Amino acid sequence: MTLECKNCKTPLGDASKRAPAHVDDGHGGEREAFCPRCFVHVRAPLEPERYASDALTPLSCVACGWESVAIGAPRCAQCWSTLVVALGRPTLVTP
Repeated sequence: MTLECKNCKTPLGDASKRAPAHVDDGHGGEREAFCPRCFVHVRAPLEPERYASDALTPLSCVACGWESVAIGAPRCAQCWSTLVVALGRPTLVTP
């Protein structure tokens, strides 16, 4: 079974070099996985009291090639490189 983003259905993990952002319902329920773009631009804004979405940035790392979410300073979550490019909104967004 391949892990994919709940919103845009892109593959996540080592093969695609996209770090999944796992989210639970806060009550011990099922965990959902989101790609960095969908987590920052779609999922995090739904719960502003839980996620400081203005401090989150979806990034693509020039050094290692991974996509991840930076919290605060723009650094790759995989290799800590500062050679990163901020990613825009996902192309498919659920209402």
